[in-house]
Formats: sequence, C-alpha cells, structure tokens
Amino acid sequence: MKYCRFFLIFLLLALTAGCGADWFPEYHQSPTDPNVFSFDTQTNVALGSVVKSNTITVQGLKAASTTITISDTTGSGSQYSINGGAFTSANGTVKNGDTVTVQHTASSTVGGVVVTTVTIGNIAETFTSIVSNVQPLFSPITKQAAAGKDVDSGLVTLNITPGSYVVSITNGLFSTNATTGFTAISQSITFSSPAVIYLRNTAPSTVGQSVVTTLTVGNQTGTMTTTAQ
Repeated sequence: MKYCRFFLIFLLLALTAGCGADWFPEYHQSPTDPNVFSFDTQTNVALGSVVKSNTITVQGLKAASTTITISDTTGSGSQYSINGGAFTSANGTVKNGDTVTVQHTASSTVGGVVVTTVTIGNIAETFTSIVSNVQPLFSPITKQAAAGKDVDSGLVTLNITPGSYVVSITNGLFSTNATTGFTAISQSITFSSPAVIYLRNTAPSTVGQSVVTTLTVGNQTGTMTTTAQ
C-alpha cells in the first residue's frame, strides 16, 4: 500500500512539472515603471527653510514616458523640478534620462519632520527633512560701549516656536520688557508669537576687552558681545 502512495506522489509531481507550473514567477516590471530611485534624508535643517533633495535620474522605462506626481501631508509646499526647470506641484510626465529634484519647506518646529512622496509611474519614494533640535536663537549681536557702561540689546526676536521654555543667561541679564525686570535668575517663561526678549550686559573696565553674554532658551542659544572702547 505504501508503494502505491509513493507512486501517486511521484505521478502528481511529474504531472505538475509537465504542466509547466512556475513555482517562482519572474518579476515583470511594468513598461511605465522606472528603476527604483531614492532621495536622501536631510537632517539638521533650519526651521522653516526651503530644503532641496539630491537629484535622481529616471531610468528603466520601457514606455516612451510615464507620469510623475508629488504630495505631502503637512502642507509644506512640496514641488519637483525636471531637468533643472521651474519647480511645480502639478502632475507631469518624465522619460528616461530626465532628472528630478524635490523641494519642500522644512517644519517650523524644532525637531520637526516633513515627508514628501514622489510617485513616478507606480514607484513611490519619499524625501524627508528633519529640523535640528538645536537652532541658533538669533544672529550674534555685537556692541561697542564706553568701559564700564551698561549696554542693552534692544528687542531680540527669538528663533523658537511660541511656548514655555526655561531661560538662563551667563555674563548678563535678560527681560521680556524693554526697560524693567532684568534678571540673571533662570526661570520658565511662556513666549507668544513673535517670541521676543531683551538682553543687557556691561562693557569691561578695560578698553579693547570684550564680554560675551550667552542666552539659553530651552536647548537653543544666542550671544551678545560687547567690547569696551
């Protein structure tokens, strides 16, 4: 009886093979699909900056051309450029040898991520930018003053998202008011939009020497340098 079972199994395998069954079907690329492409993730980008991707070249199409579309879920103005032309978000077409570059506006939040999806034919790939967790609070401030004189920065607009932050300072004072409340005591402050602050330091007593005041808000810093003259 067992020989009958072996015979039946052998016969079944032989018949299956004879029918040309394909156990591992070969992948057939659609004529309108390009070879796989990729966009490099960009990290430590500036808040709200326009970020451009690396440029890819369309290859592997069997058809004369294929479609290209772009999208994102963050309203970040994602666009693409073909062969260095004008950036657009409209649906278009590309062919073998065309180059494609993507751009979008980075997140306005420290550490924020923006993801753009580019679809060529049926092949979809993403371009991602990540805002740095450490951004400069403001451009460096430089002042000159008579030796020993107190110096105010004037209004300083901070490069942060409005919210509550721990504020500290070295070699100077800060305030959220232009004329009063200056302090060197670290404290939590809630900033609205725009986020602003005022700094104060004292010029050194020796002409030519400088004092550097460093303000820290959250994990971001900015400096004010005053030189005695």
